[in-house]
Amino acid sequence: MDRKAAYALFGALMAGCAVAMALAPRSETMYAAFTLIYAFINGLAYAGFSAVALEAIGLGAAATKYNLFASLSNIPIGYMTAVDGWAAARWGPGGMLHTEAAVGVLALLFFVVVAALSSRERAQAA
Repeated sequence: MDRKAAYALFGALMAGCAVAMALAPRSETMYAAFTLIYAFINGLAYAGFSAVALEAIGLGAAATKYNLFASLSNIPIGYMTAVDGWAAARWGPGGMLHTEAAVGVLALLFFVVVAALSSRERAQAA
């Protein structure tokens, strides 16, 4: 599977898991099960990010470029913490999880648009 497609797929899986978690009964068993599932998908997403970053950096100064990408990847993690906190205070845990999923879907749509535009540019250049 293409690295970028895998990364997008893992994001969609995380959004789906967040929605399922929001709709599931609030119990210790569900919390434990969804925490494990979400953590597993999160690991897939980090692997997908690493694969995309390693593909993008090329050969020269690879360690520096990878660490630059990795440090920049912390920016959305930081602002999503603030967004999730705001959503939880406003709508409760279910609303926070739906907000998390909605942002994931918006990011996925953004990636699809960027991929479509970049493939069109490559086709015109050829």
